[in-house]
Amino acid sequence: MIAGDPDIAAANRRAKELARLEEVTPEWMDEMATRVFNEIKRQIRQIENSKADDASKHAANARTLATLQHTLGEALRMKRDRDARKETKSAKKDANPKRKLAGKLARLSAAQADAAAGGEPR
Repeated sequence: MIAGDPDIAAANRRAKELARLEEVTPEWMDEMATRVFNEIKRQIRQIENSKADDASKHAANARTLATLQHTLGEALRMKRDRDARKETKSAKKDANPKRKLAGKLARLSAAQADAAAGGEPR
């Protein structure tokens, strides 16, 4: 499998389209990121171990490395975006219970202050 292969490029485009859909689960995204990184490592090892004696092989390796660099950049961008979304969702989840707890504590504190002042609790 070569990085410049049109079938792989089409599959990559399809994967990007799927990644934009809301139905994509976090587990699927994690699996795809792992697969992309593993494939990049495999192709880099293949280039490192090849015996490129002629100029055309050197040019093909350079194209493959350029494609891998682009793919890695896209994968890292997707991972950063996903991590940022996770952090935002987590912050929203954390913020709501904190507000609820703060409100509850304020009500309890007010009720205790009323009771200490001789009024009826709220």
